[in-house]
Amino acid sequence: MAEDDPELAELISRAGAEVIHADDEQSPIVCAPIGEDSTAVAVREGLDHRRLVAIDTLTPSDKRITIMTAPGADPAARDGIAALLSSLGLAVTVIADSPGFIAPRIRAMIANLGCEMAQTGVASPDDIDTAMTLGLNYPQGPLALTDAMGPEIVLAILDTLSAITADPRYRPSLWLRRRALLGLSALDV
Repeated sequence: MAEDDPELAELISRAGAEVIHADDEQSPIVCAPIGEDSTAVAVREGLDHRRLVAIDTLTPSDKRITIMTAPGADPAARDGIAALLSSLGLAVTVIADSPGFIAPRIRAMIANLGCEMAQTGVASPDDIDTAMTLGLNYPQGPLALTDAMGPEIVLAILDTLSAITADPRYRPSLWLRRRALLGLSALDV
């Protein structure tokens, strides 16, 4: 494992594989980045990008899980981790190296937009969530989504995406930042 992540270690152990915390220079290396892509993790941690496989642990994975690898990765490492996760009855989706994965990035952006609406006073947090669930048929409103993901996780995803891409669309809302830093719900006024 690239980093000490109890949730990732539990997932790998549940699949019947031994979790090795030191690099044996042969086995695939797994990580669960928050907002980063495989390339960024490999460079930041000084890991062999050819054996590094990133696993999305932020998206509910009762049926499907997403993995990604850096350019130039060894297909055997990717395929080995995919087979391991498939043994748990999960469908595995393999994507190209993508900051923040796909689902967490989209979810964080929806959460951030709801927080920005609350920040500008368009409506109350409860009214924003009601409008999004009734008007757009979202399973939950963006502020409830923020709380479900954890405001600190949403903030970390957006801060990292912003740093990697320098794209202003990932700028976290002040509403989100303040609540994440203070440990408050996104629904708190």
